[in-house]
Amino acid sequence: MTEKSDATDSYNDSRRAGFGYFQDPKVDAAYNALLPYVGKNADKVWQIQKDILPYMIAQCPMGIYMPVPFIYDMWWPWLKNFYYATSIGHWSPEDNLKYSWIDQDLKISVGH
Repeated sequence: MTEKSDATDSYNDSRRAGFGYFQDPKVDAAYNALLPYVGKNADKVWQIQKDILPYMIAQCPMGIYMPVPFIYDMWWPWLKNFYYATSIGHWSPEDNLKYSWIDQDLKISVGH
């Protein structure tokens, strides 16, 4: 099993976190080149990413994601084990939802 980081996941087409499903041979080559260094040589990983990033930005088909000033997350009190931790490293809400559950007794007791 190859160790992978969230930083590399977001630009590899084979990963669900690849927001635009961007696929490019040059980017794929850089991705494959840095994988052996993940968790072993951070300087090498950062250098490979630094080298490929200008090319990736130039190829960007959808734009560059910018931070937003406010995000409000709301949910029902009967949804348990749900903390809306979707942006710790990457956007992946479905990974967290599979561990959530509905407290049916509480839901009924509050009239729903």
